Amino acid sequence: MRVRSFVPWLLVLTTSLGGVGIGPVLAQAIKEPGWPPPEGAACKPSKADDEEAQTLFKLAVKAEDTSNYTDAIKYYKDAYKRACNRPLLLKNLGRAYEKDAQYAAAVEAYKLYRARGKPTGDELDQLDQKIANLSKKVPGEPTSPAGTDTAPTTTATGTGTAVTTATAEPTATATAAPTTTAAPGGGPGIAPWIVVGAGGALLVVGGIVGLGANKTVSEKQDAFNNAGCNTSVRNRDLCLSLKDDGEAAASTRTVGWVVAGVGAAAVVGGLVWYFTGQKKAEHKTGLQITPGPTFAGLGIAGAF
Repeated sequence: MRVRSFVPWLLVLTTSLGGVGIGPVLAQAIKEPGWPPPEGAACKPSKADDEEAQTLFKLAVKAEDTSNYTDAIKYYKDAYKRACNRPLLLKNLGRAYEKDAQYAAAVEAYKLYRARGKPTGDELDQLDQKIANLSKKVPGEPTSPAGTDTAPTTTATGTGTAVTTATAEPTATATAAPTTTAAPGGGPGIAPWIVVGAGGALLVVGGIVGLGANKTVSEKQDAFNNAGCNTSVRNRDLCLSLKDDGEAAASTRTVGWVVAGVGAAAVVGGLVWYFTGQKKAEHKTGLQITPGPTFAGLGIAGAF
């Protein structure tokens, strides 16, 4: 088995050993061959590299969305090795490490993105805060990101935003699909469950009222028929009373069904609100290649 296949497990081991102060030392000592890849003038991905990186990126996103972080980490790293001019992949890599509770590795990935991606403004502030927070979970790690990271700087384009685009051979234009990003730990909160609870209550009450009224309608109808109201007028007062009671019960039944329907709709709506809100709150990435008349490239979108 190749040495590189042991690296994810070794990183997990170093994280678990962090409580006794051994993890950070081993994490610094363990270096995967070929990582990190070169940058700047030494980074010269070919068109084939771009295409393979795009495939690996899609596999990584799919793996991350299904919580298969081991594969997501591998695919993100392999994609960046082939497309070393796209530092935004490092941000995605850091997020995958973070979700997998490999905090030391996540800090290193985010620091490498900070140095090579050169984020600015709010993105830089959020990244520094994230590095600081994660560093607190790693014994022996500084609590704030150093301004002089050991990783060299980059000349790659597309930094400072959630989308990066590079150019290759003249063939077509590549753009990155827009992404929706929510703050870490966001989501719709408890509001959808309030809607679900209220809807459930209406569904139960409406069902009870509707079923009770439906029973009454049946009883009044049977009594109306047994009294011969359809063929005789001898019991005129009784028949009129049964008819009025039946019609009132039918109206109550209608109200009950309407209330139950509203309750059911509220339950469904609340659940849809919650799960779609959760999906938006999590990281979503998109990559789209759009044909054009001038250049070909690869747009990679990501956020945390």
